[in-house]
Formats: sequence, structure tokens, C-alpha cells
Amino acid sequence: MTFPKPSRTRKQERAIARRREAEVKTTVRAQVSQRDAARTLSGCRYPHATCDGGLEWAHVWDTRARTRNQPPGVRHRTDNTLMLCRVAHHAFVDANLVDIVAVDPALGTDSALLFVDRVGGYVIGLT
Repeated sequence: MTFPKPSRTRKQERAIARRREAEVKTTVRAQVSQRDAARTLSGCRYPHATCDGGLEWAHVWDTRARTRNQPPGVRHRTDNTLMLCRVAHHAFVDANLVDIVAVDPALGTDSALLFVDRVGGYVIGLT
């Protein structure tokens, strides 16, 4: 019994999938950058928060591990990502020191956001 050869190799299939995901990521990152260009964390009272001005793209609720093996359009969305300052706020979110709460849960990060300290429970700031 013989099996037909696939039309593409596994390496080619992976490269195609990476290119498709890169297209979605580029589009979503541009939309989020444009949306968050004027957004600042007003009234930030977090100790040691020194924003350096540089922004990084951050996934907020559905992290990369939770969306693994899902289509790029599901993994990368504007309602789940935002731009955070590199030094302070992104590090705080990654270390689980800060919770980000959407004012309108249906819109996610497309709405106003509250940054809440996990330890003290006080509001750090509002975007």
C-alpha cells in the first residue's frame, strides 16, 4: 500500500502559517498603536513607576499560552491588547502586581481601563 506524497512539506506549511500570523499581528499592532498613542495612565500613583516613554505591545487577559494553536485572528485582537510603557507598567502586569479592568467589559481594552494594585486593592490610574 502506498501513500500519496503531500503537496507541501511540514516546513512549508509552518512557514505559511507564520506569514499569515505575521500579517494579522502587523495589522492589529498598528491599530493598537494608533489607538493608544494618546492614551496615558493618568494619576499613576504606583511607587517606583518611572515610565521611559517607550511602549511595548502587551496581551492582557488571553495570554499567549491560553491562545496557543488558535487562529491568528483569535490570538491577536484589539480588545485584548494594549501598549504599555516598557519599564514600569508592562513589568507590573507581567509580575501579576497589577490587574487591568475594562470599564466596559464588552469592549475590553478598546474602552477605558482601570489599573488596580493587587496587593493594596487601590486604583493606580485610569486611561
